[in-house]
Amino acid sequence: MSRTSRIEPRIAVAYCASVGESVDDSSGQVAGAPNAQDGDTWIGLVPADRVSVVAVDLPELRGARLGQALRWAAEDALAGNAEDQHVVPIGRRSDGRMACAVAARTDMQRWCADGPTLLRLVPDAAALPRRDGELVLADNGDTVLARWADDGFDRLDADLLDTLLPDLMEQARPARVVWYGSAAPDSVEALDPERRDRPDRIEDLLASTAAASPVNLLYGDFAAAGDRNRPRVRWTAALAMLALALLVGDAALEAVQLDRQADRLQAEIEGRAADAFPGLVLLPGRERAQLERALRDRSDSGGGPVDVIGRISPLFTDLDGIVVESLAGSGDRIDLTLRAPGLPDLEALERQVEQRGLRATVEDVAVETGAVRARMTVELDRSSTAASTRLPGAGRLAANADGARRS
Repeated sequence: MSRTSRIEPRIAVAYCASVGESVDDSSGQVAGAPNAQDGDTWIGLVPADRVSVVAVDLPELRGARLGQALRWAAEDALAGNAEDQHVVPIGRRSDGRMACAVAARTDMQRWCADGPTLLRLVPDAAALPRRDGELVLADNGDTVLARWADDGFDRLDADLLDTLLPDLMEQARPARVVWYGSAAPDSVEALDPERRDRPDRIEDLLASTAAASPVNLLYGDFAAAGDRNRPRVRWTAALAMLALALLVGDAALEAVQLDRQADRLQAEIEGRAADAFPGLVLLPGRERAQLERALRDRSDSGGGPVDVIGRISPLFTDLDGIVVESLAGSGDRIDLTLRAPGLPDLEALERQVEQRGLRATVEDVAVETGAVRARMTVELDRSSTAASTRLPGAGRLAANADGARRS
């Protein structure tokens, strides 16, 4: 733990030890044992840039079922192996998606092994005092803490603030900008911020709101020891029956909600199938086989986007890791937005598409951490000379990737 701030006689707030081998004193993190009294409970602060936020589609679930579903629901949004990530629910957004905080399990193990028993574990920027409509920025030496929503927070490199601030303003769209610190950078001054005094130690600023932050990383496997080991109350027979009734009722409600979601998805599948294949009646349990057969029949007749889809659909079963994020078709072409583990996977897909008598064009390649996103246009190759006049796929992808890195 680092230097501490006390919000109640027996509750203290401090940074956890650095996740690396060295400790950066300029960020407010100091190694060594805290000046604590026996019996203190602790709220630990961790660097917000070690925690990311994702939003996932998830039905209403509770308790252990929610914890089990979270990590796998967020798998597509995670850069690494889902089993290596710790996923914590924050709350639902206005669009119904669940916002989640994500941290590496190795980081969580280091933070939770930092000595005193932790009551809460909070990303530092998520503990900034903030009112509705505010984008709050706080000077933190070499970094700037930023918070603009319950699930919107980050720790920014101070040297990159001029570059990052326009995108942050576009995302947050605040009614007011607040600056905690002395002299604000020019890019912040241009926003005419409201100035508020910042204590000498950043922990003193965060201490007042850390206990009420909506983000608490102590969840699931890493729940606070008191939550895991709380003794069970001896209920009377009447209360036990009531608890059982509530449990059964809650399970029944979740089952009804899942059934309704399944019905909605089934209706959507049947509606889209009817639009694409008039007269096709889907039989329960055989929908996929029927649709694949209909695609093959349509492909045999030639022409149209369904023909193109029918030719390339088997490829996505053979190539692991490639995800189709969106698809649109018109005429003899389809436009795909793809996410792949790397450039070689995109190149392999492009080659296999061309081997099926189609022309593939890859554009807008964006290299991200642990993945590559690109737009691929696939169309029927009706020109016998098309293959000889096109650039090699690898060269074009590499050029697009270089451009993406430079931008």
